[in-house]
Amino acid sequence: MPVTKGFFCCLLLILILLTPVFAKKGDAAGIGGYVHTQFISDFRTGVYPRYSFILRRVRFKAEYTQPRFGAELEIGADELNLEIKDAFGYYRVSPGFILFAGRRKVNFSLEELTPANRLLLIERGMTNEMFNDYRYPGRDIGLAIEGKIFTDRLPIEYSLGAYNGNKGRLARDDNNAKQFAERLTIRVLRGLILGLNATQRNDSATGRLINAFGGDFSFKSRQAQINGEVLAGNSHPGDFMLGGYVQAGYQIKAFEPCLRVEHIVPDHKGAVGSLTELTIGFNWHPAPQFQIKANFLTGLGETKTPGIKGLFQAQVSF
Repeated sequence: MPVTKGFFCCLLLILILLTPVFAKKGDAAGIGGYVHTQFISDFRTGVYPRYSFILRRVRFKAEYTQPRFGAELEIGADELNLEIKDAFGYYRVSPGFILFAGRRKVNFSLEELTPANRLLLIERGMTNEMFNDYRYPGRDIGLAIEGKIFTDRLPIEYSLGAYNGNKGRLARDDNNAKQFAERLTIRVLRGLILGLNATQRNDSATGRLINAFGGDFSFKSRQAQINGEVLAGNSHPGDFMLGGYVQAGYQIKAFEPCLRVEHIVPDHKGAVGSLTELTIGFNWHPAPQFQIKANFLTGLGETKTPGIKGLFQAQVSF
């Protein structure tokens, strides 16, 4: 009888639950996760159904760390599709030189690298979706070197990685196309971080090299946070796409109003299909492990789907 993917994920889940049992004295082990349930009310033109409930995300995560070695496993059942999200280990030669191996997120795009349960708004934006369509950000199997340098003066974090270039759910490497990614972040002031990143990969149809790059910033104080990002790159050899956003939130006790403005240009040469979107959000934080979020999205200027979309999410972390 063949071993199914579901059986394999259940076996890994059992190992997750047993992680603290096998941890040695002096080691650190942790188990956690989160659940996101959404209600969608979509009144944009041509969208059906108007109302829907979805189990947007279900995640179980286990970590095991030693002074030199660590490993992480995350299993997801987003919209009831069971799969392994992350499965990797690392070895710390020094704080400035850490080796990673396995399946994890390619170090590209600030918004993609922000965990879903820490997003200011409910979903990532149009820029992230556009570059995901061409498989730049996201999870893949590979090797990476990361580290922190100049920690006493101007803290800098860097990442250099090489990956399969195939982000399918099975993560199989069935061709010679590969992807490379580089990221650099600098903490210039207290609470302010600047980032630069780039990635290169082979186009699946022609084999030619295409690339993407971008810059971002994030600022966070006790009550306020603001961040933004601009990404540019090839959709296909010879084409050029561009997108960016700025978003901010300000927490007043348990309530956090937030705002986001985003613009994308899928084809910069012809500026065809450019979209601008405004999102107004309200977050309620009654407890650290529980949040209620409401987002209202509408297109500005040229848009293919005029109207308003309401997105509501309850999220529980454990």
